[in-house]
Order: sequence, then C-alpha cells, then structure tokens
Amino acid sequence: MPSVIRRETMQDCCMLETGPVDHHFGQMSWGKETGFGNYDVKIARNLYLDAVQYMIDNSRHINFNKILFVMGHDFFNVDNQANTTTGGTVQDEDCRWQKSFKEGCELLISAIDMFKQVADVEVVQIPGNHDSERIVYAGAYVSAWYHNDANVTVNNTPRDRKYIRYGNNLLMLTHGYKAKPQRLFNIMPVEAHSDWSNTTNWEIHAGHVHHENTKIIPMETSEAGIIYRTLSILVEPDAWHIQHGFISKRKSQSFIWHPEHGLTQQLYYQP
Repeated sequence: MPSVIRRETMQDCCMLETGPVDHHFGQMSWGKETGFGNYDVKIARNLYLDAVQYMIDNSRHINFNKILFVMGHDFFNVDNQANTTTGGTVQDEDCRWQKSFKEGCELLISAIDMFKQVADVEVVQIPGNHDSERIVYAGAYVSAWYHNDANVTVNNTPRDRKYIRYGNNLLMLTHGYKAKPQRLFNIMPVEAHSDWSNTTNWEIHAGHVHHENTKIIPMETSEAGIIYRTLSILVEPDAWHIQHGFISKRKSQSFIWHPEHGLTQQLYYQP
C-alpha cells in the first residue's frame, strides 16, 4: 500500500494509546426495559467511530510518531453461535453471530484506517472474558488485512497480558478479570524484567469493571510506584446490568505518552 500523507503538527513526538474498551459489539439493550438508551450493532458502530474521530480531532496539535490501538477487552459481546460468553453465560444479542463478527471486524478496520492517517499504528489484541476466542479470530482478520501495509503492525499473540515499552514508559495491557491487581504488581517486574529495568514510568491498564478507577502501589525502594487503571466504557447497560445495579458513567479514555516525561494528557469522549 502507498504511504499515507499526514498532517503537520506542532509538539514533540508522542504516542497515543487509544481504543474504546468493553464495547460489547453485538449486545442488545432495550431502553424501555433498562430505563437508559438503546444499544445495537448500528449504535455501537457509530459510537466507536465517533470516539475515534473525537480523539483525532482533539489531539491535532500533537505530533504522534505512534498510535497504540488496543482492540479487545470484550470487544465482542459473545464468543459463539449459542450467544454465550466464553464461560457459557447467555447474553442478549442484537443479531446473528455471523453478522456481528463480520461487522465488528469491519469496524476495527475502519478505526485503524482513520488512525493511520495520523501515525503508524500498532494494534494489540487483548482477550476478554466475553470473547477470548472470537477476538483472536478478529485479530487474524485484521492481521491479514494489513499484511502488506508498512503503516500498521498487529500483535495477535495468545498471551493474556501484553507489554508495550515507549521510551521511559512501560505498559501492561490486560483485561483484568483473572489475576488480581496486587498479583499483577508483583509479576510485572518479572515478566518484563528487561524493559522494567530500563524504564521509570509503569502502568497497568485493564477493563472488565466498566468504570474508571486508579490505584497507585508504591515501591519499597522509592517513592515511585505502579499505577493500575481500570477504564470506562461507552456501552448502554443491558437488562442484566440493570437488574444487578451495575451502572457506570459512559465515556472513553485515551492517553498521550511522551517518551521521556511519561503520561502528559488524557482525553475523554462522552456521548
């Protein structure tokens, strides 16, 4: 594919970490039942692309040399034709499984195409508890799509936890539904020992709980610490979440990383 022509910007090179989490593509929510908004594949697609466009529009002053696009964290609502999660919990689905998979993959391609107009894109697949198999298939789809595109790389490896180093920054990306935060704090320096010893800013970014939260665990030898963030979602609640009282503020977060100074800015899209 030909190289893309990108915009002129003003600030130093940075990395944009982005990608709406826990999007539950395929979920059906009926507003009259939940008391909140409707949700289906069409609404989900428009929300996702609106968030992508917002992140691009509101960072035009920054010179990105990398986009870290995280796909996963329960991107799909179900994992199979029985309309259940990986663990077998039945879900309310909007359409047939073939349609949700096809349109979900096309949505990911549309988002990546938008971001690659800004900078080279590294796509990282993170499995969730709803779609741990299906997101790997989607990752293979995306990887094949960009096989000959020098502007896009895809990490579709089967590991639940993936590490990204950018300058002085080390990120662990994980859905967060298995290992608890304290255990993750302890294993990060072990699993990524080489990058750990050559970085000064460490964060773990997780999904699953559908709301924003931040924990800071100090290190014994210094005032520095590991930051554990759970990320918020754009999805309207479905019947199960309403019945169990799980309601969260709808928004999508992105992070702007400087290679030396660390996290310099967060962007929030709220529909």
